[in-house]
Amino acid sequence: MLPDESAAFRNLYYYSNCIVVSKTKASAYKYDGQSWQVFYDNSEQKRINISISDDNLFVCNESSFHIYSNSWTKESIENINAEDIASDGSVYWIAGSHRGIIRMEPNKDYKFYKPDGPYISSAQSMTYSKGRMLFAPGYSWMDRGNVEGAVLIFDNNVWTSYTGTSTDAASISPNGIFKDIVSVAVDPDNDNHIFATTYGEGVYEFLDGKAVKLFNNENSVLEDIGGFGVHYVRVDGLTYDAKKNLWLVNSGAEYALKYMTPDGIWHSAPKYASISGQSTLQQIVINSKKQKWVRAARSASGVFVLDDGSTIDEVSDDKSRFFTSFTDKDGNILKPQYIYSMEEDRSGTMWLGTSNGPILMNSVNKVFDSNYTCSRIKIPRNDGTNLADYLLDGVNVRAIAVDGADRKWLGTDNSGLYLVSSDGTKTIHHFTTENSPLSSNNINSIKLNEETGEVFISTADGIVSYRSDSTEPVDIAETSKVHVFPNPVRPNYTGLITITGLEENSLVKITDASGNLVYEGTSTGGSISWTGKNYSGSYVSGGIYFVHCFNSSQEENRSVAAKILIVR
Repeated sequence: MLPDESAAFRNLYYYSNCIVVSKTKASAYKYDGQSWQVFYDNSEQKRINISISDDNLFVCNESSFHIYSNSWTKESIENINAEDIASDGSVYWIAGSHRGIIRMEPNKDYKFYKPDGPYISSAQSMTYSKGRMLFAPGYSWMDRGNVEGAVLIFDNNVWTSYTGTSTDAASISPNGIFKDIVSVAVDPDNDNHIFATTYGEGVYEFLDGKAVKLFNNENSVLEDIGGFGVHYVRVDGLTYDAKKNLWLVNSGAEYALKYMTPDGIWHSAPKYASISGQSTLQQIVINSKKQKWVRAARSASGVFVLDDGSTIDEVSDDKSRFFTSFTDKDGNILKPQYIYSMEEDRSGTMWLGTSNGPILMNSVNKVFDSNYTCSRIKIPRNDGTNLADYLLDGVNVRAIAVDGADRKWLGTDNSGLYLVSSDGTKTIHHFTTENSPLSSNNINSIKLNEETGEVFISTADGIVSYRSDSTEPVDIAETSKVHVFPNPVRPNYTGLITITGLEENSLVKITDASGNLVYEGTSTGGSISWTGKNYSGSYVSGGIYFVHCFNSSQEENRSVAAKILIVR
């Protein structure tokens, strides 16, 4: 008879003539052949793990670890997050979660070993700003996730972390709680001026790497939920408008939309009854029509659309509508249980990632019409029946990103990552754990570095990136801003050579020093990739190659150039 049959056991060992078992958040037991006894009491239900090393048994939990000898005497080491442990007799090697590997010796300071990487390896949302990627690793849903507070910044291949201690954010937080950063925005006038929302404490303001202020229900118009106080100010969705007002959504608040003017003062937008008190508001997109699209992820999930006529406080010219169901062009009525993501494409269509798959809101200037219909992508079966299937019908589409060529990156639950054509009818890539470096098929968020085309993907098990062949196109290309990488191309390099800084659909020709054409193609968005091979399929020989780029406009003929040095 097992000591507790209420759930599956995690650990099973034989140690000091006893069978040892444990569960993740329960006590640990030993069986001496006669009876089961609790040797580690876990009444606080902490997450625990058991291991054996150097003839000792270790019990690790979220804040300490405990060392048992063969005689079952115990020594405890407090104030350390230990996931697992090994020992060689004099040194303890500890798996310290996001702190990396910890080396501990008696009467000596701890040593930390951590490869360059993000402080926390997940992100609910990501932001691109002037070559930098910023990550918000918190969690917001029915309740907060209690994820340690941090803003992660990736710039020039170097990771920087704004933590509660490094920025002093914990010191200005009520009760020292700095958790669940869920959105980040960068001041358009100052790269070192950053704002971050939390799903509990409000909005943090950082300047030059230090937390300088916390805005909450006690010192601003931000509202807490139900009067529960300073740890229930649930705000998300930071984004700037064209006038440099900083917008956010305030879950459970009477006034769901808030904005901060450039002078640093927070204001409440007018009250809109349809989203007043709405829970789990996660995102605002201010589209090319200057409409504000607000995503309610769950619990009466829907999309609120507002056209305030560019007069925030004047409601007489406002148009608004809250979609809790969507009628497609075939007359089907869709009521997604969850709406996970939202993005505007280059044609002005709003793509919604839902529990029913992707839903497209076309012709958004007509969105307030009573007979407005959405659309879904139909994929022909090509089996002679003239039938078609909806793109990812019934699949949880958790994340959407649009690249410079207007292609869509769709992240799913359990099905990995899709790249589809601009109209959604063609699957260009389908990445999973089976055919790519993805560590999980559960995708949380996606964001592109618009300058390089690198796609950042946050999964349930970590953050990965993929060097895409598309970047944001420029309006007018300039030779000084056309970049080639790698350049020079070193011997034995067999990857793609990418040219960026181009106008959309530019014609690109590459010639050798004698003027012989070795490659010709059309840019994908603002970039093009070349294999380094000629028309015979062989790698070109070493030397200098000339890149000639021509815009596609019939009215304005422009060209830019670049050089590539190939070393063989």
